[in-house]
This record gives sequence, C-alpha cells and structure tokens, in this order.
Amino acid sequence: MSRRKWLGGNWKCNGSKAFITELLSHFNAVTTKSNNLDVVLFPPSIYVQHTVSELTSPAFNVGVQNVSQPKNGAFTGELSTPMVKEFGVNWSLVGHSERRHIYKESNKDVLEKLKVLQNEHMNAVVCVGETLEEYDKGVTEDVLEEQLNGFIYEVKNWDLVVVAYEPVWAIGTGKVAKHDDIVNMHNFVRKHIQSSIGDVAEKIRVVYGGSVDKHNCVEISKLQGVDGFLVGGSSLKPDFLDIMKVLQ
Repeated sequence: MSRRKWLGGNWKCNGSKAFITELLSHFNAVTTKSNNLDVVLFPPSIYVQHTVSELTSPAFNVGVQNVSQPKNGAFTGELSTPMVKEFGVNWSLVGHSERRHIYKESNKDVLEKLKVLQNEHMNAVVCVGETLEEYDKGVTEDVLEEQLNGFIYEVKNWDLVVVAYEPVWAIGTGKVAKHDDIVNMHNFVRKHIQSSIGDVAEKIRVVYGGSVDKHNCVEISKLQGVDGFLVGGSSLKPDFLDIMKVLQ
C-alpha cells in the first residue's frame, strides 16, 4: 500500500521570535503544497501564534509539542486542545521520550492525551522507542509492545494518528540506528498493530526519528516501512528543506 509521506520538525525548547522569523523566511520560499507529503512544525507553545502568523507557505502545518489531558480548568501550566485549535493548530506530539523520561509521563498519560486529541478530531504523533539500556539488553520489542498496547486498542480514527519510532539513545546524540534495526522495528510496529487490531495497520504511517539530517535521510528514506521522519535539530535549519525534497 502506498502511504502519504510525513515529516515533522520538533523545535523542542529552542528559538525566539527573531529566530523563527528568520527561519520561516527560508521555509516560506516553498510556494506549493506537496501532493504526497505532509509537513508539520512543532514550535514551543509560546511561539505557536507567532509561527502561524509568520508562516505563509502552504506546504507546512503547525502543531504543538504537548497537550493537557483535561480540556480546561484549574490546571496551572497546561495547554488544552480548545486553546490550540483557536490558532488553527491541528497536530500534537504525544509521548515523546523527553516527556516520558524527564516528566515521567506513563503509558496511561499518553493514552489519555490521545483520547482528548481523538475527541477533538486532532492529529496525534505518538512516539515510541527504547533506551540504550533496553537496546543493549535486547528487549526493544518488549518495550515497543508495551508502549503500543498502551494506546492502540483505544484509537477510534487511525487517519488521525502517526506513529514515530524514536530510539531514545539516538535522539539529539548524533547516533543513528543501524539500517537493519530501523527496518526491523518499523516492521515490528506495523505487524504488532496488524496482529492486534487488523489490516488497518497497512495504512498507518510509521516514521523514524533519531538524529536525522540532510546527509543520512536519503538512505533512511529508502528503507522498507519508513514513511517519513520526526526531526529535531535539523528542523531548526534551512537544511530541513533538503529533507523535505528527499521525501517528495
């Protein structure tokens, strides 16, 4: 099955209004939207409005890096889905490893956030992946299975879900997983979803994240089962456009 490619740029806690304006001056040079690629930028939440207002290219969408489980109320520091939708934002990351490991978000937390996004008809990019210790122990599949089982049975609309496989030890380290490992894990994710909930797995986009840049993206994009990338550091550079071209 031919699946539409997907590319995300996770800016994490980086940037300023001036920096974003300069970066988007490069991105805005793309004047047409691809017929076979969705591209989403994930700025820090405080810069979402600025990004939306500065972005004129039709090739890009804007998302948030995190949403709260409750919609609104006495939840200091949280950002609800109705709030972000007011700015035309329709994407959110869920379960990124930095949320799981630094902020101790559990599989249950990931599920509850995904439910909120599904109920609001928003797109979710659900991140899964193993630590270096888990990789060295040879338990990557066990880890992925547990993370996947935490949410796959509750998804109502898979058209609104992208799964990002990100080995934790490859994020922001300059280390990239071996090609065989990338293929095996992407195949594992899809086969596990298929055996659990059926043939809908064939249309689900599974993307890779972990120190992807303009140099290594060409070969990785050719690997079986890789439907695109979730990019960190390289999405903060004009080089991000080179990665876009590879996927188009």
